[in-house]
Amino acid sequence: MATTKIITQAEEFKLISWLESHNKQLLADVAITMASLCLRVGDTVNLNFTQFKEGNTLEVLESKTGKKKEIIIPAKVWEIVERRRQAFPKDEYVFTSHSNRASGKAPCKP
Repeated sequence: MATTKIITQAEEFKLISWLESHNKQLLADVAITMASLCLRVGDTVNLNFTQFKEGNTLEVLESKTGKKKEIIIPAKVWEIVERRRQAFPKDEYVFTSHSNRASGKAPCKP
């Protein structure tokens, strides 16, 4: 069974700094959001803009536990959400990749 390692605040800062310095802003935004909201990666990448409510709250249904929770959103996460909403107004999900590496390729077959 896989184990979970909790990283220190210094390790988190180092990771995010590296991602930002290597033009990996999407991954940096995901990491910041995960750390700030204490969400699993799957719950984080499945966030959509409609889950963010006025009054700085977010409604989440945790995929692993099935529990519904309301989270108060820190300013840094609001900045990320608003920046991504303005940059990609047609997106449903906050963390949609806009990489064009797969454009023109046939979908992978299972």
